[in-house]
Amino acid sequence: MLLHEQTAWSQAYLTLAGVDEAGRGPLAGPVVAAAVAMPREFLEAEEAGIFVGLTDSKQLSATRREAFLHC
Repeated sequence: MLLHEQTAWSQAYLTLAGVDEAGRGPLAGPVVAAAVAMPREFLEAEEAGIFVGLTDSKQLSATRREAFLHC
């Protein structure tokens, strides 16, 4: 799961951020964009944890989505 992150870490990047947008489409209405940076240690510890299988939050069940909100 951390293929791109491991590549950046091997090139001496210390801080990485993930970005996403949400809305009706980038040109069709209100859009919210956000960036999140997590410590490397957290990401490596979570590689086999709650993020396993997460590719698109829209595909999560309501129960699993709720679990992500409280982690």
